[in-house]
Amino acid sequence: MRINENQFITTDKGDKAADTRRAEARHSMKTGKTASAATDSVRLSSRTRDIAEIALQLKEASEVREELVSELKAKIQSGEYQVSGNEIAAKIVDKARNNIF
Repeated sequence: MRINENQFITTDKGDKAADTRRAEARHSMKTGKTASAATDSVRLSSRTRDIAEIALQLKEASEVREELVSELKAKIQSGEYQVSGNEIAAKIVDKARNNIF
C-alpha cells in the first residue's frame, strides 16, 4: 500500500471498481463536478411529517405560561398570594413518592 501523487491510497492494481472510483475522484477534483448526474432524494411518510410538524410546534411554543406568570406576579405584588407551608410540604412528598414508585 502506498500513497500516489494524487494523494490516493493504492492497493491492488486489478481492482476495476477502485480504479473507477479513483478516476471519478480525480475528475471531480479537476472539474469540481461529480461524474454521476444522479440526485439524492428523501421521501417521508405522512406520520413522519406529522411528527416533524409537532416537534417544530413544540420547539416554537413558549415553555412559560405567560398568563399564569402575570397572574401570580400581580397577586404577589398586591399581597393576595398566600402560601401554606403544609401544602408545599405535602406536594413535595407526593412528587417524591410518585418518582420512587
